[in-house]
Amino acid sequence: DSVYPPFWRRELDIEDVRVICDCLERAGVDSAGFEQFQAANGRDAHDALQAQLHPSGIYGVPTYVFGKNVLFGREHLPYLRWYLAGEQGNPPDAAYEL
Repeated sequence: DSVYPPFWRRELDIEDVRVICDCLERAGVDSAGFEQFQAANGRDAHDALQAQLHPSGIYGVPTYVFGKNVLFGREHLPYLRWYLAGEQGNPPDAAYEL
């Protein structure tokens, strides 16, 4: 609740490493060493993942990959639930609340 809603409303500056460390700490994760990691090989790992995944249509979170589908964004959760429940009835429209 402290990360995704403000992120989706563009209220969370995920480019600021201190903001990320604060989110980690509030989630009960020790953030010691994270700043050094992201400044060194963490950045390289991130860039390598982006280079690997972007051609497949995976460019952010949340991304859902199932069957031949690649769907980006939480607005697809109703469709994903429908799919996982066995595709009973008509597929739902994409919708979400902020």
